[in-house]
This record gives sequence, C-alpha cells and structure tokens, in this order.
Amino acid sequence: MAKISAMLLFLAVFLMPSQAKALDFMGNGGGGNPLLSLLDGVTVEGRVSAFLPESKRVRRIYDDAIPFYQYEVAKTFCNGFQGWFDVGYFEDRGRSIPLHNKTRIRLLPLGFGVKYIFPVFSCLNAYVGGGGLYSFLRIKDHSPFVKRHIRKNEWGGIVKIGFTYSVTCHLYIDIFADYLFQRFDFHRHPRHRFVERNDLNLNGVSVGAGIGFKF
Repeated sequence: MAKISAMLLFLAVFLMPSQAKALDFMGNGGGGNPLLSLLDGVTVEGRVSAFLPESKRVRRIYDDAIPFYQYEVAKTFCNGFQGWFDVGYFEDRGRSIPLHNKTRIRLLPLGFGVKYIFPVFSCLNAYVGGGGLYSFLRIKDHSPFVKRHIRKNEWGGIVKIGFTYSVTCHLYIDIFADYLFQRFDFHRHPRHRFVERNDLNLNGVSVGAGIGFKF
C-alpha cells in the first residue's frame, strides 16, 4: 500500500500544470501533449474507511468496524457523469463461533460503475452513483472441523454517495459512504469430511475519507 501511495503522490507532483508545459514538446507541431489530453478529466484517489458489516455473525467473529483501503481512478465524460474503477482491500482476524478458534478473512473487491456529480457551492460538489463488484475472498481457519483454506470469488454491487471539496484546482478531499452488496454461498465439502460452512453475508457500509488529484 505504501508503494502505491508513493506512486500516486509522484504522479500528482509530476503532472502539475507547470510540468505539463514543459512536457509539451511531445506533441505534434506544438499542438500539445496527447498523453495530457487523454488524462484530461481523470481523477486518481486514495481512500481509507471503516467497513461496518451488516451481519451480526460477522461482527461477533471479527470486528464491528474493519479498516478498508481503496484506490479509485475515474474519468468525467459528459454532463457531470463520471465512469470509475476501484480496487479495495481489507483484512481482519477473529474467533470462530462457538469454539473460538482463530480465523482470518481477506477481501479484495474490484469495482466499476458510474457517478453523477453536481455542484453544491463553488468548491463543493456532491455525487451519487453505483456499479458492480467482483470480489476475491480468502479465509484461513485454525480449526480441525472446517476446511482450513477457503477461496471464493463472487459478483456483488455497490452504491456510492459523497461530497468532494476542492482544496486547489487539482487537489480535492472526498467524504463518502458506500454500501456494499456482497454475499458468498458455501456448500458441504463433497467428501463430507468437514462440517458445512455457513453462507457469508458481507453486506455493509463503508464510511470514510479520501484525497484525490484531478488532471
């Protein structure tokens, strides 16, 4: 995560308007840099939030609030609409019910969709949006009664609302609340060696803040 954050910061500094003029020699006949034209309207954002699981069972096994990290890339295409893609990650440790064996969960959701942005004040915008998720789940259980390593991939969905405040013409702060629709279905092991695992409900709200750069 630290390496990705450093890379995003480097891009933000490197592509400031003063640097963009210096890069203009890459254009044809002084017509401008085609790479910068492609980046026009693109935002890159790092987000940190608390994921609040809806399921009481998940909260009992793990925590009421799980740290959740995301990186989002978006591009405005017309009339305030913005297409976005993001990648998230969370990891947490807990104790199983009722035997209190150690367990660890990891989730990596890939999201994509559309947001609609509308102005509130001169430096403040609001947005609403939604899209799809494809999530990679990994669970490791320290128990002789269940399968030790679980790997599962599943489709889900997401709804986004938030506010962005422009600190400068390129730098902004994002305050947001996302709702994730994400469930995983499990079935009895084919050899009946392990007990049947309960389906996992990872629906929940992610509330947090982000910092972004606008090209």
